Amino acid sequence: TAAGHGRRRMRAVAWCLALAPAAHAAPSSTCSVVVDRHNFKTGGSTMRDLFLANQGAGWCLYWGYNLSNGHWDRLLRVLQGRREGDRGPLRLCVELHFPANRFTTTFDAFARARAALRAAGCSVAVTTRVREPFAFYWSFYRWGVMGRQLRDRACQAARDQADAHRWPKFCPRPPAPGPAWLWGRNFSDWARATPNLQSQLLLWPDRAWCVEQPPAPGSKPGPACRRWGAFPPAEERRLWALLDALDLVGDTAGMRAHRAAVRALTGMPIAAAPRHAPGPKLWNARMARRFGTETLAAACPDLQACRDLVARTAPADARLHARYGGARAERAAAEAVGGEAAL
Repeated sequence: TAAGHGRRRMRAVAWCLALAPAAHAAPSSTCSVVVDRHNFKTGGSTMRDLFLANQGAGWCLYWGYNLSNGHWDRLLRVLQGRREGDRGPLRLCVELHFPANRFTTTFDAFARARAALRAAGCSVAVTTRVREPFAFYWSFYRWGVMGRQLRDRACQAARDQADAHRWPKFCPRPPAPGPAWLWGRNFSDWARATPNLQSQLLLWPDRAWCVEQPPAPGSKPGPACRRWGAFPPAEERRLWALLDALDLVGDTAGMRAHRAAVRALTGMPIAAAPRHAPGPKLWNARMARRFGTETLAAACPDLQACRDLVARTAPADARLHARYGGARAERAAAEAVGGEAAL
């Protein structure tokens, strides 16, 4: 439930605060801004808990998650308003998650604001993370797609039985003729229809609508979904140019090193956070007891075949991870903290 989710989040914040009793000391800088471009399934929820813990310690104001165009424009104005000689405190922990397309389309203006902040004596760090392609697909599937496939399966069974007494509340009524199967029947069906998923969502976050809630058969897709699937070389070059302009690109597999690097770049007092793993959408234990259980093994009986499918489906994601993840991410983290020994 939402209340339970909130309680878990507050326990996580309290856990972080307990690890850093000195966090309430006066901050080392009156001006520090950390901006995290939270792509789906790359440790962004853990970073949010970290930001909230630092907000609880009085170090920064958390600003983010659902950043509409208006919110982003307002943030830009705040950053652009800082001038050399300003002495008032400005400490922000900014999460850019969804929909954050304006980060891509207005990055040049943001980069100018970042340069001006640094000229005014502010520490600024703009970060994100990448993930090994199959791990990214598998995590996104378990979180946002598998439950919807199970719901479709339960709805179809109810339609076949035409039993109004067992009609699931989460199914559309009256029953649609035949199965919709908008998300496919298993991992392979879904992955095959979502090429270069990580790269697309990192550059254009609003395309997540097309993955989580694709248009029904016969309906007219929205603008983002009409572009879905196309990731030409020009867009890949644009994504790489964007990432090259960030201060730190980490790897989800090295979250501890990434958090330490963020702390070194910004002076953030708390760098520890428990791992945060959101549960699956639209499926819970009650639904599983009533309508049957689909295991991950059934969704992908041959794990190597699923890995091979992702390799064929997401070549841009493979190039993305090869360029920014792994050893390069480790080197970037080590440079931020002052060398391998410090890391």
